[in-house]
Amino acid sequence: MSTLAPVLFDTHRFVKRMTEAGMPLGQAETLAEEQTALLSDNRAPRRDIEGLKGDVSELQKDVAKLKQDISELQKDVAELKQDVSGLQKDVVVLQTKITMVQWVVGGIGFGMVLLLARSFGAL
Repeated sequence: MSTLAPVLFDTHRFVKRMTEAGMPLGQAETLAEEQTALLSDNRAPRRDIEGLKGDVSELQKDVAKLKQDISELQKDVAELKQDVSGLQKDVVVLQTKITMVQWVVGGIGFGMVLLLARSFGAL
C-alpha cells in the first residue's frame, strides 16, 4: 500500500528569496502562507484516496468477471457452431433422401402412365 509523501515547501527560503528579489517582507510572507495553503488544499484527503482504491478494486473484480463471462460465451459459441455444422450435414442427408424419393415417385408415376397407356391401348 503506497502512501503520499508530504509536499515540502520551505516558507523561510521562499520569503528570503522573495525579499532578496525586492519584494516587501509582508507581501513575501503573505504569498508564502497562501502558497502553503494551496499546496495543502490540493492534496487529496486520505479517505478519498482509500475510496478510490476501493473503487479500483471493485472495477478489477468486475473486469475479471467480464473476462470469465466472455470465456463462457466463447465456449457456447463454439458449441453452437458444432450444432449448426451437424444440422447442415443433416440437411444435406435430407435433401439427398428427398431427391431419391422424387426419383422413385417420378419412376412410379411414369410406370403408371405406361401401364394406363397399355391398358387403354395407346401403346
